[in-house]
Amino acid sequence: MVKPHVLARYIEQQNKNEELIEWDVVIVSKSGTEHSVEIGGNNITSGIRKASKVSNDSITIKRLVNPPDEHLDMSEDEMKVANQFFESNENIKTLEIAVRYIRPENRGLILIYIIEGKDKAGNKYGTKGEEVVGFAISFPTSENAIPIEYVVNTVWMDENDHYA
Repeated sequence: MVKPHVLARYIEQQNKNEELIEWDVVIVSKSGTEHSVEIGGNNITSGIRKASKVSNDSITIKRLVNPPDEHLDMSEDEMKVANQFFESNENIKTLEIAVRYIRPENRGLILIYIIEGKDKAGNKYGTKGEEVVGFAISFPTSENAIPIEYVVNTVWMDENDHYA
């Protein structure tokens, strides 16, 4: 569950240090799906995500973000530095984590997805007229970041042992 006030408080705190003052916003469009939505004159196709549970007020999916999407905002030079950083640091387990270290502290990334799919029982979601929007935020690593507490599920913990 998203808690906007927690995100806003964190961003406002970082703004005081001249961080997170610029944002790149990407509406991710995936090829290979038939369902699309027009946004700002652009045809945005939905991404397919398998759901473990679909109910009237929530959808549980394993992962929203396709890992390479986290560096859609990076320049060619920034990606070269991120790749070098990743290859030279054995504690950095993925390129996406390296990208967070390389992204300038003043710049955040918001990824917006239109998603569709179904759960194991065949319950569909994200059909035409009932679009589902998901978002993710990729923050740069910051020496000034205020620590926050949060709760994660066991799937996330199993997949992200580098945060343990």
